[in-house]
Amino acid sequence: MSENDVIPPRPTTDPDAEPLAALLGDLQALSDYLHGRSHQTYETATRFAANARRNADTRAYDERQAVMLEYQHHIWQEIAGLVDRLVVRYSAPADEAGAGTDPAE
Repeated sequence: MSENDVIPPRPTTDPDAEPLAALLGDLQALSDYLHGRSHQTYETATRFAANARRNADTRAYDERQAVMLEYQHHIWQEIAGLVDRLVVRYSAPADEAGAGTDPAE
């Protein structure tokens, strides 16, 4: 497991970076982190579900943990999807991104 898998991404500190480009890079790093957390949570939920089928002594606990982790997985996915949408929206060229998005139109 790398350091990037353990902690959330840190903001870009390059003083020469254009602010929008730096923000988009940071959002992409955040998206990657969130997708990784989602996948990790899903794998843990799967292990709890498998253990619930194998071990009758801890079945109730394992099933509750699996359900809770499945819920967390969906939350991580939802947040990552929203971040992905921001990256796509603001990384498009200005002339394409602005076309048809003016609320006055």
